[in-house]
Amino acid sequence: AQIALADHGRSQPVFEQEMRQTPEVLDCWLVSGSFDFLVRIGCRSMAHYCQLADSWLTSKKFHVDKIVTLTELQAIKRS
Repeated sequence: AQIALADHGRSQPVFEQEMRQTPEVLDCWLVSGSFDFLVRIGCRSMAHYCQLADSWLTSKKFHVDKIVTLTELQAIKRS
């Protein structure tokens, strides 16, 4: 998922801690560009993912502006 925060100053440290503590978050990178974080997430179902993403979007402490989800359809090559 590509995640953009609306308020970096106060919410970034809190959001980073959430990423570290959430078991479904497999990897998380702070990146430059049109979004702030690239997050690899492993969920048991799309319903589970939707619950997780909705909790981040509606949280007053994270100030998430946008989540863009990229769903893997097929692995072409893995290293």
